[in-house]
Amino acid sequence: MFGSTPKHMGSDPLYAGWRRFYADQPWKGRCQFEVPDAGAEAPASRTRPQVSLTAAVHLHEVRVFELEAGASAPAPDPRARVTDMHRFQHAAMAAQFEIRCTCADGGYARQAARAAFAEVDRLELQLSRFVENSDITRINHLLPGESAVVSFETMQCLRLASLIHLETGGAFDIALGTGFETLELLAEQFTVRGGPPSLRELPPSPFGLRRDESRATDQGFVGVRLDLGALGKGYAVDRIADVLEDWEINEVLIDAGSSSVLALEPPAGEEAWPLTISDPADSGAILARISARQRALGASGIRKSDHIVNPLTRAPVRSRQAAWVSAPRVALAAISRRADVDDSPTAVADALSTAFMISPVEEIAAYCETHPGLEVWILERNLTHFPAAAAPDNE
Repeated sequence: MFGSTPKHMGSDPLYAGWRRFYADQPWKGRCQFEVPDAGAEAPASRTRPQVSLTAAVHLHEVRVFELEAGASAPAPDPRARVTDMHRFQHAAMAAQFEIRCTCADGGYARQAARAAFAEVDRLELQLSRFVENSDITRINHLLPGESAVVSFETMQCLRLASLIHLETGGAFDIALGTGFETLELLAEQFTVRGGPPSLRELPPSPFGLRRDESRATDQGFVGVRLDLGALGKGYAVDRIADVLEDWEINEVLIDAGSSSVLALEPPAGEEAWPLTISDPADSGAILARISARQRALGASGIRKSDHIVNPLTRAPVRSRQAAWVSAPRVALAAISRRADVDDSPTAVADALSTAFMISPVEEIAAYCETHPGLEVWILERNLTHFPAAAAPDNE
């Protein structure tokens, strides 16, 4: 009906329409998009969840009648019609996923969004520790020497988490100090092997990880406990982008929980998707503006609860209110490729924003200096901006 069939027509129909929302699942700090309701494609029966805000990222409508006061309006583009803008929403991974895209055929856009959201549902079944037989739950129950065969996507997430863990000196840790580095990742066999258990008695985690999530050995040791909340949503956003691009829908803005954001091409006649970073304590106070085109952004914050924990001390992070990471899609994808992972720029931005809630400012500055294009903001008493470093002349 639409010519050539896109590669990604969705996952196994068994998972189509699968919905699960864990209202109390603390995946990571949230922020908010402000989007107009005009042309919204969200089902009338579902109301967008109302959540407490932590780090705020606001989207302003790109049409000329929504420009900020004082801005000069460009000449209208005859190709761009408000009715071509579509908005689709889907609850998964304890977040509201949203796709905003332009497409002349609304039915085609809806099918593409459905295929993309089916991929998110499939990933949640593999990556969520709240799903009883997910890959992550099975890893969390491994005893030393035991192995679990996992999916391609789970292994990709684990390899990327391992790289960011190493590059941030342990500030990013999906095991929260319970021994992620003891796991053996056998990538070619898609197998994870349990390592020696932690020898230290860990205090209860304010993140909500319960002791009974991993079996104790006869000696009373506690095994590794993984949670992909600081990376999983970003990885899902990247896979949504893959699906939509296979459907040749390229003018797209994707966000998950409004803390994991990926901008592809902007609508016709626009230079970029205009985003603003706002003070989490005052959503009306704009801290920075970002023109997003082929760019990913990750945000973390603590306003909602003590859910970000220093993996070295197991103490909740309270000295920083929020951290934001933004960089060109190609720059962040290059980081993921160093772990032999498919391009996952939003997952990298998510992981780094969590790490930078913990890392000393000197280490953040050094990381930005060695990764051209990476831009970071951290909010303590004042906002600190780490501007993007220029690429070397020979690149």
